[in-house]
Amino acid sequence: MFHYPTPLYRVTRPSRPSPIVTLPAPPIPQIASETEDLSTVYAAVGAADPQVAEMLNDPEATLTVFAPLNSAFAALPDGVLATLLMPENQETLTNLLGKHVLSTVVPASAALTLVDEEVMTLADQNIVVNGNGPSGPVTVLPVIVDPDVAAKVVAADIQACNGVIHVVDKVLEYVEELLLGGR
Repeated sequence: MFHYPTPLYRVTRPSRPSPIVTLPAPPIPQIASETEDLSTVYAAVGAADPQVAEMLNDPEATLTVFAPLNSAFAALPDGVLATLLMPENQETLTNLLGKHVLSTVVPASAALTLVDEEVMTLADQNIVVNGNGPSGPVTVLPVIVDPDVAAKVVAADIQACNGVIHVVDKVLEYVEELLLGGR
């Protein structure tokens, strides 16, 4: 019986390129729900006016959200968070959350170029964004706790299908914050 010699090389068929499937990024609330450090802001969105969740889930929206860490909410004066989450304070909570949202996408690269720039939020109040130069950090004012120290963006450019999330280390202040007894 005749045996073919073992070839020194192997002939293979070119494989077909596998298609690359890119899934769209989830909406802003889904990212918050899947991020342990953002569970408080996610709960706040659920307690606010339902239009907040609708807006943040709208795939056609173009938003920038400054999402406070759980530790930022924990730093609020005793009882403030629990009071904000009460149904009778839904309007105040909705306004406070609106202070954290811009109606346009502002990536960190653009924010880094800003110097004490007043930017209108969805609460119809300005925040002041400071990029602090090319190396950052991006900071935002006004804040509730320790008002002379700006909130810092601690995680930037978290992409959502409807905008971008910048995680901040403080809760931004809504001017009519009656729960704190004014200043």
